[in-house]
Amino acid sequence: MSDAVRETLDRYYAALNAGDRAGLRGVVAGDTVITVLRGEWTVKATGRKVQTETVNMFTMRDGKVTRYQVFSDTAALGLGLGRLAAA
Repeated sequence: MSDAVRETLDRYYAALNAGDRAGLRGVVAGDTVITVLRGEWTVKATGRKVQTETVNMFTMRDGKVTRYQVFSDTAALGLGLGRLAAA
């Protein structure tokens, strides 16, 4: 994983009160870097813990991140935020 990707992830997770997380896999294809992570976050507003797998997709240019997309379990995050009711 490049330093630019690692630095971007560190800033992202610092803002989310990330708990334990583990890299499951990573793929580099041309100027695209994809990481799959399993992690746990604590929601500040509710104190609830949320566990999800998240896919991060980075587009790189000249060693810098020019685009960052996150694909996560929005239902799990919605439950943790108290925005969804459990079925």
